[in-house]
Amino acid sequence: MTVASEVEEHHVSLRTYLIVFALLIALLVITVAAAFLPHFGYLNIGIALAIAVAKATLVVLFFMHVKYSGRLVHVFIIATFAWLGVLFTLTFADYLSRSWLPSSRGWTESGLVTPEGSWKNIEAAERAAQHDPPTTAPAAPRSGE
Repeated sequence: MTVASEVEEHHVSLRTYLIVFALLIALLVITVAAAFLPHFGYLNIGIALAIAVAKATLVVLFFMHVKYSGRLVHVFIIATFAWLGVLFTLTFADYLSRSWLPSSRGWTESGLVTPEGSWKNIEAAERAAQHDPPTTAPAAPRSGE
């Protein structure tokens, strides 16, 4: 028994490809039409993503032959999209939580660098830091000493 005889090949008919092609063209027309429709606010993003997911599903199932492949391929496809979901979740969580922390004042507000990027201000700040006395009070002696 050879490896070639163990592999079951599924031949997709030309009619199936033409139907998928027609569906992709129809979804393309719907995408363009949705871009020119009156704005629905945040619903536009949902419409565009739904159309994109439908087109991607058709491509993956028929042109990548996932529909006719074995269970192991299905497991890897599902795992891939699950991992993509994890990455999107972590990315959006990071993006949405950035306003929770105070923003940095940056270098321009600290007096070290002017908006023009002058090195003289850096040198002056370093000289001033060397000559300024410490602003903290000395530590109090311990009671046992």
